[in-house]
Amino acid sequence: MRTLLLSLFLVSLALSCQKKADQAAESANAAELAYFGESFAPATPVASSQLPAQMNQNQELANIQVEGQVLAACQMKGCWMTMPLADGQEMRVTFKDYGFFVPKDCAGQTAIIQGKAYYDTTSVEDLRHYAVDGGMSEDEAAAKYTEPEVSISFEATGVALKPADKSTAE
Repeated sequence: MRTLLLSLFLVSLALSCQKKADQAAESANAAELAYFGESFAPATPVASSQLPAQMNQNQELANIQVEGQVLAACQMKGCWMTMPLADGQEMRVTFKDYGFFVPKDCAGQTAIIQGKAYYDTTSVEDLRHYAVDGGMSEDEAAAKYTEPEVSISFEATGVALKPADKSTAE
């Protein structure tokens, strides 16, 4: 009987220590995030590649968190960024009320964004503007964008960037 009680105590102690270690690791990971806009507690974000499957053509998803790699950011101010969706499509992320910016060199980093996802039609003029802000020449942008695009867009109230993996940077 004593052996059983001692075994249960040791298992309980080990599980308690593991839970504290897991909580400490989560806190350390959250502390490593760089926040822009409103800070938020990362919950269980949807992978950016899975977002189209969760939306209907006429649907808006408010107060959602999405995680994915930053493909590009505005090279003028950091006032927008793009993230991948399914099938090679991209989602443009803008920032609520033009109220904050992200680093211009954040491409390649993983971001967790909070805000609303929605379908939007982007005019030819805006597509060309974004392309030039992203580093494309005006002639290239004019040749590439001749029709408006309907796609998923995202208005972020906050962005959390994970630090770049130092092992891949070397």
